[in-house]
Amino acid sequence: AQNTMSSSTLSIKQAEQAFYRLDYEKALEITSQLLEESSMQNGEISRENGPLALLYGRIMFKMGQKQQEERLTKIIAKAKEKQDGMVDVLSDDDEEEMFDEEQDGEEDALEEAWNLLEMSRLCYEHAVQDNANDHESQRNLAEVHILEAQVLAEQDQFDEAVQEYIKCLKYISKDDLRKLSEVHCQIADYSMFSGDVDRAVKYYKEAANTMEKLIKESEDETDKEVLVDLHQRIEEVEKNPNKFKQQPSLENTLQDLNDPEQAQERRAKQEQEAQENNANVPVNVLQPRRQ
Repeated sequence: AQNTMSSSTLSIKQAEQAFYRLDYEKALEITSQLLEESSMQNGEISRENGPLALLYGRIMFKMGQKQQEERLTKIIAKAKEKQDGMVDVLSDDDEEEMFDEEQDGEEDALEEAWNLLEMSRLCYEHAVQDNANDHESQRNLAEVHILEAQVLAEQDQFDEAVQEYIKCLKYISKDDLRKLSEVHCQIADYSMFSGDVDRAVKYYKEAANTMEKLIKESEDETDKEVLVDLHQRIEEVEKNPNKFKQQPSLENTLQDLNDPEQAQERRAKQEQEAQENNANVPVNVLQPRRQ
């Protein structure tokens, strides 16, 4: 049994090395074989399968991101061809149809990533139930929920992503101030994406408070810059919360917070363009523009 464990540990390291070299195919080959062997030997929901399923899920998430990028590139190319470059007038039905075409015959890597992460979650939850002092399993549970949040966010399910980030807080040590601050900030960011301004402000403030504690220990200049940025975000959102409750776009939400002056110029330009576009339109016949 000892020899088997040593061999498995070596193979996991090889898979991790391949992963960090961005050789996802090799990492996938090693990890999938190890997970199959471990499931047969130890059972599917075993402590031994936790790290394997987590690594496997991480690999599939990266492959899913690449898959999404490739699909988007193809969709844009088809849109340009279909609309002669007028991508902005492509209908939602057209986009969905082309997206479905790209999925035909292709396994959804993000869906598989989710399933593997769920498997890893169950493995680590059982481990923690058996041993409440299994801190390694608790740390890995936090990573599982973070990755699940990223999978959901990749599919624009921001509210669901926020819930996964909130779940992970349970497993992060209160002494790990940097990790806590990062997660608080992610919750706030995705809350902004979903238009939940009140929750965003709450967690931006949590992130700032945690960062202040960290700065007292580290005196790191980068951390100080992050804290300044967080305070600017809080001030901007609290000053005009209604602006951010209108389902802001991904490209503009954090840009508005990071550069308020540029954001103000952009909004002023948009308002001017809207006024010019509506100047010659008869009253009471304005039709909502299709998004």
